[in-house]
Amino acid sequence: MAVTLDHIVLATRNLKKACAAFQRLTGIMPSLGGSHVGRGTANYLCALGGDVYLEIVGIDPEQDVDKIVVEGGPQAVPFGIFSMGPEECKVLTFSCAVNGGTNHLSDAARTASWLADPIEMSRKTPSGELLEWSLALPKENNNEYPFLIDWTEVNRLGLHPSKTSTEGGRLVSLDVEVQDPSSYKDDLNNAGIGHGLFEENLVCVKQRIESPSNRLVMVLETPNGTLSLSDNLLSAGIFC
Repeated sequence: MAVTLDHIVLATRNLKKACAAFQRLTGIMPSLGGSHVGRGTANYLCALGGDVYLEIVGIDPEQDVDKIVVEGGPQAVPFGIFSMGPEECKVLTFSCAVNGGTNHLSDAARTASWLADPIEMSRKTPSGELLEWSLALPKENNNEYPFLIDWTEVNRLGLHPSKTSTEGGRLVSLDVEVQDPSSYKDDLNNAGIGHGLFEENLVCVKQRIESPSNRLVMVLETPNGTLSLSDNLLSAGIFC
């Protein structure tokens, strides 16, 4: 199965504050992606070179998120964002592109024990195009593992976010810091994801020694220099 790194997710409740802080820190103003209607979230995007981009995603102030949660539970809002603290902002997870249609995505997701069943997603861009795609998200507490996304129709239209978003940054590496790197790599290789992902030399798996929790560290080249972004950036004062 051919997979490639697609995008990195920087998640927060306070989308406006995170985007403004990201601009101050990097010198890059992300472009508005749009709203995930019925999911309670919206996003801003920036291209990171090649076919990779960054998604800054958070609560959409234009949607009735409380109603969405009452009707569908907190899991109705992707990535556990509804349960995040007001000052929490972290590099939460990342995705791999698996194109070829819904059946291909379903087959791929079944080989990865950490993934839930595929779902359909969409958003309307600021210029009015409707983007529709499928993805298989991580199950609870598996965000250090990649999720899978199928952009077949979006790619056909030439509207992949890496081609339509703000430019100015470049991904140097995404460091996946876990307790057992060998086991992590085995999981990805056994699911048929590791080979295509690791051969790009952008994703690096490292041992997390100083803490029992796993984390992702994104290293970017920006107009303000080379920067490392990780977890709890707002509360740490970096995004003040």
